[in-house]
Amino acid sequence: MKADFLDAHQRHWDDAEHLLQAQRWANADHLYGFAAECGLKQLMQRFGMSVDETTGSPVDRKDWRHADTIWARFESYRSGKAEGA
Repeated sequence: MKADFLDAHQRHWDDAEHLLQAQRWANADHLYGFAAECGLKQLMQRFGMSVDETTGSPVDRKDWRHADTIWARFESYRSGKAEGA
């Protein structure tokens, strides 16, 4: 299955919303984190992050990070891009 960061972002967000409504806060929080990570990686791809044509995964291992540590990488891709302003 090829990685699709935008689809993954939306799926995790939707599931988190259902869990939040069911007052399953810890699990909702976990999925919101995944949604944030996938959303950032979708933007990084849009800003020039290389992905493997077959798997859709980031080529550079430095981009294989979770949301809590990916901000510096995100900023490096966003920097200088008019659409990232």
